[in-house]
Amino acid sequence: MTQGNGYYEITIRGATLQLLFQRALFWVETRTLFVADLHLGKDVTFRKGGLAVPAGSNRESLDRLRSIIVQCQPSRCVVLGDFIHAANSLSQEVIREVTDFFEQTANCQWHLVRGNHDRKTDQWPKSWPIRIHEKDYVEGPFRFVHVPPGGEGPRVIEVSDRDGQEPTQIGNYFLAGHIHPAFRCPGNSIIGSKLACFWLMPEGMVLPAFGAFTGTKSIEPLRGDRVFVIAEDSVIPFPVI
Repeated sequence: MTQGNGYYEITIRGATLQLLFQRALFWVETRTLFVADLHLGKDVTFRKGGLAVPAGSNRESLDRLRSIIVQCQPSRCVVLGDFIHAANSLSQEVIREVTDFFEQTANCQWHLVRGNHDRKTDQWPKSWPIRIHEKDYVEGPFRFVHVPPGGEGPRVIEVSDRDGQEPTQIGNYFLAGHIHPAFRCPGNSIIGSKLACFWLMPEGMVLPAFGAFTGTKSIEPLRGDRVFVIAEDSVIPFPVI
């Protein structure tokens, strides 16, 4: 494992992965960027429901994603579900913002593993250059999914040794979103109490929610899991004991 300027580099199943403080994951060998849970248009849906929420979260999320693409120069980006928040989130303004974004990142191929919120959206603008995968799919050592196997508490295999040893390799290592994980850092008043995180298990990883207007859910990792919290522009590992 290597800690860099704004990222933490790890190796899983022979693949080099960089955990980025911008809440994204970069697979170095294939130059693939992963993000999850943008929930674009969520503010639009809330305002249509009568809630007074500020605008601008979509642009903030897209600007941050654009800056990562400039930084990493990926050949493709895989969105691990919930690109759009709801069917009524696709206002003309949201469509225009996303269309402009795709035009500005034309050198990147776009893939979406459809999430539970995406499934509420039937009509996608035909001009959007994004390939939609209705189901999860496998590439190399990984399985790209939205909901982790097991749902809110992902556990798909039994691992006898969870004391920090190399886990038994059963099946493909999943990369997922959906949960919006956050970790309460015990006894560390400098970092704070609850921070968005990458949650690594022997059988898979859950990415933090990328969107600017998303909540988080406190996780309860098991012994042998690894948690990497995002503190400002740093990614910091926390052992689970």
